Amino acid sequence: MSDRTVGIGSTVSFGFIRARRGLVAAASIPAGVMASPAVAQTQQQIEWCENTSRAFSPDRQIDGCTAAIRSGDQRSQKELASYFNSRGLAYRAKGDFDRAVADFDEAIRLEPKNALLFNARGVAYSAKRDYGRAMADFDEAIRLEPKGAAAFLNNRGLARHSMNDYDGAIADFDEVIRLAPNYALAYYNRTNTHRVQGDNDRAITDYTDAIRLDPNFVTAYYNRGVTYRAKGDSDRAIADYTEAIRLNPKYGLAYYARGNAYRDKGDSGRANADYAEAKKLGIKPDAPFARPF
Repeated sequence: MSDRTVGIGSTVSFGFIRARRGLVAAASIPAGVMASPAVAQTQQQIEWCENTSRAFSPDRQIDGCTAAIRSGDQRSQKELASYFNSRGLAYRAKGDFDRAVADFDEAIRLEPKNALLFNARGVAYSAKRDYGRAMADFDEAIRLEPKGAAAFLNNRGLARHSMNDYDGAIADFDEVIRLAPNYALAYYNRTNTHRVQGDNDRAITDYTDAIRLDPNFVTAYYNRGVTYRAKGDSDRAIADYTEAIRLNPKYGLAYYARGNAYRDKGDSGRANADYAEAKKLGIKPDAPFARPF
């Protein structure tokens, strides 16, 4: 998986609506006639706005969407809604949640039956810690599109977790997994609630399922290592930290955590080597002991 949510406000997309490529294309231009500079510019701005390949920065995406919205070239309310949605996603990526919500509001006004728009706004409200409105949006997304409920339920479960409603969070993640048993992220998110409840064994089971479904899930290896260490199993913790480092050699916190596990075993040489590497990668000596994140 390339995109995943490990917490509210993280950089995740659950297939949010995107404008189609070529909305203002040469369909209205006779064959063999070169598009005017204005048309070409508009097309480029739409490509910035769509940002389908994630090649453009959020600022470039915002510029493209703003130009597309102001151009008046959109052919339908659906297309205009997609521009507002794309700009809202870019604002959300920048952490400007108020502007993101404003754009999602406008997109929803134009397309009031689009479940993905409610889900996108719910994520922004969650990032603002406005969980009441977030829950209402996730509920509406689920009502509008029951077939897409797995992603919406996952986000609602994260909101419930942030509200300290752990039983509700577990129930939502359970339902996600029932609907989409191969959804690695749901297992991973459920582990966080198991850990808060002090159920390390169930957390390890869910981390293991997440890794089985996504063998490159680096933070699942790291956090399973944290959980093994909490249970006093330093050897398994070291194995998981080592795999996390193999997947991401710049993962400074994993070096730091592995150093702690080596220290637990009395291996000061390896512990100090890992602490030194962690320091090179920006982890300060007073970093918390292998905190999960």
